[in-house]
Amino acid sequence: MEKKYQQLINHITRITPLTEEEKSTIFRYLSLRSVRRKQILVADGDYTRNEHFVVKGCFRLFYVDKLGKEYIMRFAVENYWMTDLDSFTYGGPATQFVEALEDGEVITLSKEAMDARLADIPSLHKYFMTIYRNAVIATYLRIQQNFTMTVLERYEIFRKKYPAIELRVPQYMIASYLGITPEFLSKMKQGMSSSKIE
Repeated sequence: MEKKYQQLINHITRITPLTEEEKSTIFRYLSLRSVRRKQILVADGDYTRNEHFVVKGCFRLFYVDKLGKEYIMRFAVENYWMTDLDSFTYGGPATQFVEALEDGEVITLSKEAMDARLADIPSLHKYFMTIYRNAVIATYLRIQQNFTMTVLERYEIFRKKYPAIELRVPQYMIASYLGITPEFLSKMKQGMSSSKIE
């Protein structure tokens, strides 16, 4: 078995079993890639042909508006997949960026290989259907939370979703993800600390 891909295989088999033959077939279409901090894996305007499974590191998916302001859509840490999904799925130019926030490693799978293997390996089809379904649900929940919850409530959910990420990501990026200013986030955290002391 290809040890360098074991982390991904473990992730897949938590959702659906794979035979040894299926694993060997999948290995032929994967590649392990080292990335450096601040390296851009996907840029606005790229034609995204790869999905990236995070073996090690922390990444962000973000959008930049016409005035140059950044909006962080999501983070990806170990065992997350990350790409501009719209570009990857439909073949148009990307509208978002994927950037490494730490040195790390990703396993890449091309769109062509994924489409071919999904046809050949039903278990892999089930795996990606589950992954994408969970991503859609998470997106809807985040929209709902933005409409119905306070910033503090959303911050607590963020911390549960990404444990210990505040040790890995600058505060201004967390504020961007929450849709608030870094100053507001700092004041909110100070208020949380004060209430715990009392």
